[in-house]
Amino acid sequence: MFIKIDVEGYELNVIRGLQRPVPYLSFELNLPEFRLDGLQCVEKLGVLAPRGEFNYSADCEHGLALDHWLSAGEFLHVLGQCPENAIEVFWKGSVSETR
Repeated sequence: MFIKIDVEGYELNVIRGLQRPVPYLSFELNLPEFRLDGLQCVEKLGVLAPRGEFNYSADCEHGLALDHWLSAGEFLHVLGQCPENAIEVFWKGSVSETR
């Protein structure tokens, strides 16, 4: 299962409504305007599935920006410093946590 959240600024509200992890999820994030919301989304997903991992893409034609997936804590640092204008954040919940 893959969930693409596209709710124009209400991503945090949707993620707060998740009661259990899903295998894969993505959401768009416009930076720097919504950086705080993005950080809160990552924190919430990190609590929901502590072994979940994150990556992002600034340009879907070029694939994922990071060579490997990061924990929520690691990704918070990357997101806090991200110079892009807009990114798609990808999250994969731990398989054992999604069952």
